[in-house]
Amino acid sequence: MADHPLVAEVFGCLGVAGCCLWTFAATRARMIALQLLSGTCFALHWALLGHWTAALSSVLMLALAVVSLGLEGGAGSGRARAARVLFLCLMPVVATMAALTWQGPASAFAAAGTAMVCLARWQVRVERFRALLLFSSVPWLGHNLLVGSVPGVAADLFCLWRAAAERRGTSRGVSPAGAAAA
Repeated sequence: MADHPLVAEVFGCLGVAGCCLWTFAATRARMIALQLLSGTCFALHWALLGHWTAALSSVLMLALAVVSLGLEGGAGSGRARAARVLFLCLMPVVATMAALTWQGPASAFAAAGTAMVCLARWQVRVERFRALLLFSSVPWLGHNLLVGSVPGVAADLFCLWRAAAERRGTSRGVSPAGAAAA
């Protein structure tokens, strides 16, 4: 167990706050900036609790977030091509990390959640990016329930609520009727 459980929970709560904030961001770049904050907090939360697959997954997702910022330049730009190559080079690292830190079913959920985040980070359309990131909360919820992370469960439930609101068209203050009229 953790040597510093209170500190771990503080970082978990800060991660929840960042997680809640990114879901309201309008642009992909702003979402990523806020995710860097929450991801750093969750990486520290998991490391302090000794959940190494989740901690290293969080660190890799942070690296992928930074690399995916390079996709902002358009699909044909040199920057976007370089970002895609670097992104693809990180995929074997993700798989290796999951194998080396394997701790059973919790690791399987963390690996599945990380895979969904990887797929999301590849997206340049804001709607797909947001939707895949929100739905990556499903496997992460499984992980967080198994390891007993209250902040992780809170963040996942919030993201799933936001995903439902996005689907209904009620996010960011738009009613379903207003979304249909827009």
